[in-house]
Amino acid sequence: MKISIFTEWHKTTGRGHLTRCISLAESFIEKGFEPLIFIDCDENIEIKINPNILYVKWLSNKSLFEKKAKDSHIIIIDSYLAPVFYYKKAGELCDVPVFFDDYFRLNYPKGIIVNGSIGINSDFYKRYNFNNTVLAGASYQIINKEFKNNPVKKTLKKVTNILITLGGVNYNNFINELITEIQKLDRNIKLHVVVSNNYQKTINSKNILYYSDIDACEMNSLMCLSDFAITGVGQTIYELIATKTPFVAIKLADNQKYNAIGLQNLKLATVIKKFNLNETFINEIKTLLTFEKRNELSSKYQTVIDSKGASRIISEIFKEGLKNWFNIRKASASDMLSVFKLSNNSEVRNNSFHQKEILLEEHKIWFKNTINNPDIYFLIVEVAKRFAGQIRYNIEQNECVVGISVSSEFRGISLGEKALKESAKKFKQRFPNINKISAYIKNDNIASIKIFEKAGYKMLLENDINNFNARKYILNL
Repeated sequence: MKISIFTEWHKTTGRGHLTRCISLAESFIEKGFEPLIFIDCDENIEIKINPNILYVKWLSNKSLFEKKAKDSHIIIIDSYLAPVFYYKKAGELCDVPVFFDDYFRLNYPKGIIVNGSIGINSDFYKRYNFNNTVLAGASYQIINKEFKNNPVKKTLKKVTNILITLGGVNYNNFINELITEIQKLDRNIKLHVVVSNNYQKTINSKNILYYSDIDACEMNSLMCLSDFAITGVGQTIYELIATKTPFVAIKLADNQKYNAIGLQNLKLATVIKKFNLNETFINEIKTLLTFEKRNELSSKYQTVIDSKGASRIISEIFKEGLKNWFNIRKASASDMLSVFKLSNNSEVRNNSFHQKEILLEEHKIWFKNTINNPDIYFLIVEVAKRFAGQIRYNIEQNECVVGISVSSEFRGISLGEKALKESAKKFKQRFPNINKISAYIKNDNIASIKIFEKAGYKMLLENDINNFNARKYILNL
């Protein structure tokens, strides 16, 4: 399956787009896919070697964009600079075009719009007469894996470390003024200042540490170390929330408008709208020096985001794509090894009533007998011509029992529900005299229970099967 992600990193746009795209790509990779990121960037920008990132000047070369995007199943564009042509062309070239948007930048053509801003929901797009599928709000915010699963952060009584990070843009004069003002408040506080490569270090002190070109792991460490941060209202605010690090935010650009609105409405941070060290700004820094304010904010951050945004986006992409990619067919000899690997998957074995590991030689014999047995209707589920699962209907005496297993990369996209519904139709055509299908599911297999119930199965009873507490479900055909 070809997944193409187009993004940028320029002095005028900062690094946020690339960071977001890398995180999304990593979630695709975790599910077994291999997306490519095509980045248009300034020549003096260096990115650590990553085999999934290709340097392509796609923003100034429409034919090159088309060449790289050709034959894609999914095209994702995350850009502040791309004109609408690229979005329209993406819709022509792939099954599921996905557009990241932060501030209603364009009148987007048909496709999925993703806006993870904390101050947004899908109703905002309805007001502007967008007819797209819209994934909006903090539940679709993408967080780098480095910022997930940190230990609980303890709020210290006294501030000893402050992080200053204003993105990849050069704010030399302002940062120098900011450092000076904080030192007036307390010269013993260590300042960790993330700056661009061309930042002029005019203030030197043992308590001022400068960083440039740091990766997500290093940034996470700085956030976890710091008692509070001073930042822009871009992607960094979500990383700070994920690490439970209180902050004061400066609105650096118009595209940060809805992040700012969300922070203010939920009272998660004070947002400074004017880019200067005014009295409000200084007072907010003083407030964050107090234990009470920092502890209050850190507690609020506990429930704002859950780090599952990328998984939710991928799930919605595949739900949309199933309209074109889904296929179900009879199993053949060529499916033997795929079924073997799936059947020995740890989660599949755990949910089975027969949990012993399956040996390949035994499986070969079983598989051959199964596909040739007229009383077994054995189907293979495919997504974009890729093996995605299996369904078997076993007719024994007076009962037909169904079982299903789905490959890990295709779980969570409603594939099981769709496969059960479509396979039941095929089964009825093949066996018109059978009017009822049974399914046996362990009580603790909540995912399968939900899938079968959504597919129309009704619970008949609970009983013990092979010493497991289980439920019997029935589908009337």
